[in-house]
Amino acid sequence: MNTLLLVGILCVAGCLFAVPLFEFVFATLLIAPLFKFLAGKALLAAGAAVEPGLADAALYLGSFAAVMGFTYAFFGKRRAPLTVHDFAPIAAFAAVFAVAYGLCLLWPDFIPMGERLRDYALLASSIDSPVVPKEPWMEGATLNYYVFWYRFGGMLNSLLHMPAWDAYHTILSFSLAFYSATIFQLVRVVFGGSPAVAAFTAIVIPFGSNIAGVMGWKRAEGGGFEPDNGWWGPSRVIKGAIDEFPAWSFLLGDAHPHFLNIAVLPFFILILYRIVTCGASTQTRAIQSAVFVLAGTLFLVGSNAWEVPMWLGIAAILALVGWMVFGAAWAEEAVVTAQQRTRFDMVRVVCCLGIVALGAAFAIGKARKGETTTAVAILVAASAFGAALFPYRAGIVPNLGAIAKRNLGILVGVFWVLLFAALKLSSGHIESGESGKLTFVRDPVFFTSIGELWAHWGFQLFFISAASLLLFEASLSTAFIALFLALTLLFEKAALFIYVLIGIQLLRFFTSRESLKSWRDVFIEAIAVCSLGLLLLPEVVFLNDSYGGDNERMNTIFKIYTTDWALLGLAAVALSLRVYDRYEERLKELAPGLVEVCFILVALVVVGASAQLYAHTVPMRVQQKPSAQRWSEGLSSPDRDNPGSATIIRVLRERPKGVVLEAQGNPYSYTAFVSTLASQPSYLGWANHIGLLTKKHEETGRRTKVTEEIYTGTDCEARKALAKKESIRYVILGTLEKKKYAGVFDRDFGCLTLITHDRDYWLFEVE
Repeated sequence: MNTLLLVGILCVAGCLFAVPLFEFVFATLLIAPLFKFLAGKALLAAGAAVEPGLADAALYLGSFAAVMGFTYAFFGKRRAPLTVHDFAPIAAFAAVFAVAYGLCLLWPDFIPMGERLRDYALLASSIDSPVVPKEPWMEGATLNYYVFWYRFGGMLNSLLHMPAWDAYHTILSFSLAFYSATIFQLVRVVFGGSPAVAAFTAIVIPFGSNIAGVMGWKRAEGGGFEPDNGWWGPSRVIKGAIDEFPAWSFLLGDAHPHFLNIAVLPFFILILYRIVTCGASTQTRAIQSAVFVLAGTLFLVGSNAWEVPMWLGIAAILALVGWMVFGAAWAEEAVVTAQQRTRFDMVRVVCCLGIVALGAAFAIGKARKGETTTAVAILVAASAFGAALFPYRAGIVPNLGAIAKRNLGILVGVFWVLLFAALKLSSGHIESGESGKLTFVRDPVFFTSIGELWAHWGFQLFFISAASLLLFEASLSTAFIALFLALTLLFEKAALFIYVLIGIQLLRFFTSRESLKSWRDVFIEAIAVCSLGLLLLPEVVFLNDSYGGDNERMNTIFKIYTTDWALLGLAAVALSLRVYDRYEERLKELAPGLVEVCFILVALVVVGASAQLYAHTVPMRVQQKPSAQRWSEGLSSPDRDNPGSATIIRVLRERPKGVVLEAQGNPYSYTAFVSTLASQPSYLGWANHIGLLTKKHEETGRRTKVTEEIYTGTDCEARKALAKKESIRYVILGTLEKKKYAGVFDRDFGCLTLITHDRDYWLFEVE
């Protein structure tokens, strides 16, 4: 709960600056770890080691100070008094965080379910190595994965002295609370909803269930649905795919990037709205919007790259709708005004220098990989592009210093250059490999049926469909549209229904475009189309990734559905608010208080229905027989299933860093759990996962054989020599080793140093 203290301190700081409080607090929390990473990278390049401790914490504090310094320079002191509305989203965050963290402590144990152990290992590795990303499950390999949120956990460890097993649950709770608070602010600021509507949306979208979860369904083998006796059913509604949603993912407890990052894209939409509606000049808003879209793209590359095309698509649709609403005159005004102002020349100078700097950063990255030709080409192209855009108007170069004193252009440029450098470097370790090709969906790949679509998206689609029809004038044409939409429900493939619903949005937009006058209208229309477009996308194409086979479409649906859950829910709320605005006066004349009664009834039905998911799931997740060990350590279940392992883990946590050898097993099991929960590097974890991520299948196969040789060999000294050769420091002997390698307890381990023993577990050190 110390995280709330950090948020509170930032709230106090935010009260000093002339910026929206909620946006300042969470933008600072996202940017500070990036600036800290950039500082750590610079120190590392200078030959200074960056280790967890006071120095690391000092870098974080310096990064927070830098963000606040930029904020003060850009926006100045706050003059208008703060209101309750400014603190409302912060309060929403605190409330949801407290609830989510409390739920996490009901099921803290790291049972072999999902990728919890893998995510814990990534978090522990990011804490121990805050600058250089290390693969925790194959010592010596570079991590090829998203690490922003694990480094965020490292920040909590550094500033708040939060151990890995507590930081794990904290980042899960933080993500859900950030998601909820961002939705609250979007509804209130962007859609103009009341605090009651915003609060309702901020509860229903993060904690709400799909129809399958409400009904307690799972897919039947022969098609259709049947009662779900477990709790995986709601996430396996669509044949051949995973259809997780935030509430279900949180109940699973995976600290996976697809969940940890769920609030970022909605938050980016909120920030973009703030930029385009601020009081700055037209060209300033246009430039800052474009730069922010690029910065958001780079951020997503290092946090969850699946959302990059979604973010760019949303930005493009927003720009297109904005152009249609405001007309080409808006763009012409921006260009004409910009060309008449000296300040624009300064912005051009900064942009040109930024282009060259970014090109140099990319070129250096390519050169380090041995791609010299590509590096030179990038540097030449960036320099040529920057030179072509540079303003050579008389006086611009001699007066750069004077211009910089008269405006903040140079400071803005410094901020963006530093941020872009941090974003690029923070994801530079990720290699895409051969993945990333879009492939059209073709038989025999499964398609989504209309029943499956409504079993997952029923709530959102009902409100979007009803609101869209009610926004048309009552006429024979509207009745025909409604009938045609209803008939699509009889067609087996869900894509037809989505096509028609998108068509209705476009028809409604073009018939009412003359009445749309604000950026609020632009964002509502764009979100409605984008949310349905993302829903349609997996029915048309899937991302051809390295997992291959049916997993390709499965992963496409998995990632898109998780992101689209907020967008589709927000579209339903925005269109419903439009309906309310249209019929408000008629409803008040018809029956005073009817709207409030209907809202309360809808809220009770939706919230009560979603409560069924928790009533069914939580009792199966709660630890029924708690042990005397602290729950938040996550060791009760592992110790119960593997007696003595908790003692070994606790001892190993306090030992010097060293590679740990454990038995190899299947993924989604307890394989490598001792080294992982002790925050020690593992010789080899889930071999198939590591092989796919690192692309080093031969090495994972070799390490599997070495592991078997050390555990099954008869000559102790030879096995010890092999362990030394492989830089293995600790050897675990326990229940998993006994199960994997028959007769391992009869082997001689006398040449190794016994550190500790408890029940079925021994910890040896290779001196």
